[in-house]
Amino acid sequence: SAATSAAPRLYRLPGHRLCWTCLCHARDVSVACSSQVPEGWLEVTVASLNASRQALLPGPARADLAERARLEQQQLAALDVHRSRASLSEAEKKGRQTGAVEWRRRRGELGEAAAPGGEGGGEGSPAGGAVVRVCGAVGSVVHGLVLEFEGGGRAGACLENSQDRMALGDDAGLLRREGRWEGLRPGERITRVSGAASTIGYLAAKVSLSLSSGRSITFSGVDADSTSAAPFDFEVPDGAEL
Repeated sequence: SAATSAAPRLYRLPGHRLCWTCLCHARDVSVACSSQVPEGWLEVTVASLNASRQALLPGPARADLAERARLEQQQLAALDVHRSRASLSEAEKKGRQTGAVEWRRRRGELGEAAAPGGEGGGEGSPAGGAVVRVCGAVGSVVHGLVLEFEGGGRAGACLENSQDRMALGDDAGLLRREGRWEGLRPGERITRVSGAASTIGYLAAKVSLSLSSGRSITFSGVDADSTSAAPFDFEVPDGAEL
């Protein structure tokens, strides 16, 4: 929504400064650590600075910069399309990929290959046996948690900065969101999930998975200020994978 996109976002780079460079004349503009900067303001400010500097250039130089910008946008658009198509099978592309599985099924918007907890469903366990590895996407907070099963299916949810869900099969997207994979040993299963909620949304500030072997896998955001006083802790029923 417009209200969501206009909401200020907090950029943190401990010990550094957030810095970007104009396209010409190498002019740096920086924002102090922990400054709260709306994304819309950042985009408009950079565009304004670039436009004012480019206006001082000769015509041929301005034309070269405009052509370079056009080609870069084409490359980015092609990359986004490729990632989107590569992350879904042909059958999955035919159905809706967001929202609860049962809700999508009632509306006839479930992909042919989708199963409860499949791509984008975020609930249940797809057919394919036990959980073999988990991925936590972590930034200031935990953006997502993805479980991969023996049969290759995945369940969970992972959110972009916009809080839109990404396809769980999008490995490039998980990497972009700083996803970290952790493997389970043979015979291990998740027995308990605990952690703390986040004050800025997304999945949580911290998520810890306790395993049957006594080990634990923890994903924690780097922004301590985002941890709320609302912890969560629940057991995974016997025979369930989560």
